[in-house]
Amino acid sequence: MAEIALVAACVAMVLSAVLPLMLSDRTLRSAFNTLEDDFETLRQSVRSDLGRVSRLKRSIMRGEIPAQEGAEPEVASESNGDGSLSALSKRHLEIQRKIMSRRHSV
Repeated sequence: MAEIALVAACVAMVLSAVLPLMLSDRTLRSAFNTLEDDFETLRQSVRSDLGRVSRLKRSIMRGEIPAQEGAEPEVASESNGDGSLSALSKRHLEIQRKIMSRRHSV
């Protein structure tokens, strides 16, 4: 979706620079102004949607909203060995244990 918005923005910038110089007919100029207004409306909509997605991602990352895919609501705390505590899911703790055992065996 962001790629489409970026392409549309590039096209609109080129058109906004070139077309007004070439347009002499009032109907074409009016159509171009309408197109610019439509683009601005679309740009605002995409910007709003991207902001909403960003806020949702931030909420998920902070743990305020549970993630949809493969989320484990139980969170276990375990010492990392250096005295710090980490809040990892059971699955992530198991992965961490495997990584650490491989490091110690090398």
